[in-house]
Amino acid sequence: MDKLWRALDNRQRLAASAVGVGFLVTLGLGIWAAGDSPPNGAQSALLVVLGGLFQVGGAGYFYRSGRSDPSLARSTVRKLAAMTSRARDAEQLAESGFDSANAAELRKITGRLSVHLSYLREDLELTIHTWREIHPGALRDLVEGDTVD
Repeated sequence: MDKLWRALDNRQRLAASAVGVGFLVTLGLGIWAAGDSPPNGAQSALLVVLGGLFQVGGAGYFYRSGRSDPSLARSTVRKLAAMTSRARDAEQLAESGFDSANAAELRKITGRLSVHLSYLREDLELTIHTWREIHPGALRDLVEGDTVD
């Protein structure tokens, strides 16, 4: 059970707790009703409503868990498109360096290529951080050795 609890993110833990509280309130009402002095109608109604609210709230949290923010996804796609352009520029620089016979020109192209590759690395790191916000479970799985296709 502990392994299952640790596998949940905070929102899923909150949802499971809310459903659990709702179940306990409903169970408590049933036990109280079977006792010597059962609750009156208002007390029963209050407990039924509270139990229902906790269960519906928990279900809502489970429903929203793992859903990404569309604005983060759009931002990431824009960043990936910019990275594609930088990669194309770096590729063209590498090709021009390959065709160059002049050592000075080759040195200058290598420097510019290094700058492009540095930008690409930084962009990739930013994209990974954005995806950590969008889908933390996918990155956690990669770090733990599972593959995400």
